[in-house]
Formats: sequence, C-alpha cells, structure tokens
Amino acid sequence: MSQTPLPAATDLAADAVESARTRVPILLVVTREECGFCATLKREVLGPMMLAGDHPGRVLIRELNLDSREPVVDFAGLPASCWSIASAYEALFSPTVLLVGPDGSELVERMIGLSTPEMYGWYLDRAIDAATRALPGPT
Repeated sequence: MSQTPLPAATDLAADAVESARTRVPILLVVTREECGFCATLKREVLGPMMLAGDHPGRVLIRELNLDSREPVVDFAGLPASCWSIASAYEALFSPTVLLVGPDGSELVERMIGLSTPEMYGWYLDRAIDAATRALPGPT
C-alpha cells in the first residue's frame, strides 16, 4: 500500500493564522526518512485520516521531517529548519506528535513513539479533541 504524503511544514506563521481563524489545533508530526515507526504512523493512522477527509475543520496536519533541508517559516515568521523547530520543542525523537495552538505552544501532552499501533488512532482522536478544547477562546 502506498503512503499518502503528509503536508510538509513550510509556513507555520500562515498555519497559525489559519488555526486561529478556524479554531483548530496544528498537529506537528516529527519524522525522519529512515524511521520505520514514522512510516507506520503515516501509512496506518495519518494517511488514512487524510484520505477519509476526517481532518479538515478539525486539525491542521504538518510534517516536520528532521532530514529535510527545505526552509520553514517558524511561528514568529522567521526562517528556520525543521531540525531547529523540533529542537526548540525538544522533540528530536521520531515519531513525535505535537498538538499546538496558533502561538505554537503545546496544548496537550505530546505523543512519543508508536507503542500501541492498534490503539494509536483512538489516542490521537482523544488528543485532538483535548487540544481543541484547550485552544484559547475568540478575542
């Protein structure tokens, strides 16, 4: 089964504006190219979530690939690398799923690794719901 590509993190400042406008959290998944657990997470959980159309209006999914050399705009609107953004979160283990708000702050406890693949989707759904509840209210 081929893997559904995840949207790469390219402009987190723009994603932050979208997150604030739509009141949905941003899911940052930290990955590496040669990470079998990352491939499993993308193939069995995140890819099907995207194919099913479950995420629009619920969460913005962005991949921070630690091996990428592509520049990224960080939450402050400054140029950065995927590595430096993940490092700022102290999230250099892959896979790590961070659910953040428009200001880039973590909303719920991060999900590190892939310890229970058969239950991961359920845990992720609960985390997305909790992150949505933790978003700051309209100003």
